[in-house]
Amino acid sequence: MTTDLPTEVLRVIIRLATYSDIDFDNGFIHGLDMDWFVTFRRRNAKTMETKFALLTISHRIMQIAAEFLYEIIVVTDKPFLLCYENLAAKLERSSTPAALTHLVPCRREWVKFIFAYESSQLTTAPTVAAILRFCPELKGFSWINQRSRWTPYLLSSSRTRFEEEQMIEKIPNGITIFNWHADVHRVALASVFRGSSASLRVLYIGGLRNYSPSNNAFPQVQHIPEIFPSLSDLKIMASVNLFDTLEMWSIPALADLYLEEDFGDDRLCDIVLPKVARTLRILRFGVRIHVTTELLSKTIHVCQCLQELHYCDLDVVVSPWTSRLTHPSLKYVEVSYDMFEFEDMEQANSSLLRDFGCLSNDRFPLLDTIVASDVFINSSERMGCRIMLQRVSGNFSAAGIRVL
Repeated sequence: MTTDLPTEVLRVIIRLATYSDIDFDNGFIHGLDMDWFVTFRRRNAKTMETKFALLTISHRIMQIAAEFLYEIIVVTDKPFLLCYENLAAKLERSSTPAALTHLVPCRREWVKFIFAYESSQLTTAPTVAAILRFCPELKGFSWINQRSRWTPYLLSSSRTRFEEEQMIEKIPNGITIFNWHADVHRVALASVFRGSSASLRVLYIGGLRNYSPSNNAFPQVQHIPEIFPSLSDLKIMASVNLFDTLEMWSIPALADLYLEEDFGDDRLCDIVLPKVARTLRILRFGVRIHVTTELLSKTIHVCQCLQELHYCDLDVVVSPWTSRLTHPSLKYVEVSYDMFEFEDMEQANSSLLRDFGCLSNDRFPLLDTIVASDVFINSSERMGCRIMLQRVSGNFSAAGIRVL
């Protein structure tokens, strides 16, 4: 019978059956969609069904599978919140490995990742903070405050800020993945940076603020140089003086960079990109950055090891690509046309061939795929489609086109 197998063999089998495609030690595999919270939550929901089913097979299987049951905690709605309020109490009592053996075992070191969500209808920060106190082996933390999308940082309630600050302070040292999808003051993140700057591999911040709240809870601080030797993925959606921050940070292993702010061509290409050009493989420009021919030329000249480029096309009349551009390692380009609507598919195809037809095998030897995302065809379409251009000859002027 299966249960006669050695414990370590069973553990490997259960691990493979409940794996959620997240590497707690090395961060995410490059190329995962930037909206990875939604992607991961869907994957985890499927694996949780398997985990719960394993608990019912036998007492021995339950003892092994319990380790993976609690490794990922997702707090997104009221039922989850009530469940994890009980979990916080259970973790507080589980100070010894033998605790609660008459129930599903629960050990503090088993909790590896916490995903939490807060909205105007749901307050989760106090519960999450209570759980964080008992997670010494935590590797990842993700916080999405839906209210911050509509409420500026200075106008948010002092209670909300206080609860979030208390929660941040409870995050243990040594995490590898940190996502804060909300505004946050630099000082509030100090504890995370102090305890995890050496281990952080993925860092996403919704809004990094310098100024003090109206209640003067934080003093004004100068930029403090930070060293992130292992950081490979960085995304900061909005920030006051983000340029100065990136200039001060040391990020020698950065491979995937998302930039939302428009620094101006000179500051971006003369100072920011040269710092990471040696290791940078994926560069993503947000909608606030207008990719002109000059900016594109400087970018691919500086980033000679770049393999992927993502940007938003804010000017469908004039393409930034010209026949003079060249790059030795670029393999993939994705352009979002979210700000424009085509009359029909024929116009969309014609526009894409016009924009990218000049890219030849001689100047871009490894580039064989270009994807146009968020392509809207007339106003009847509610969701944009994705169109892929596949090079079939010496250049993209006769590229194969298909809707993904």
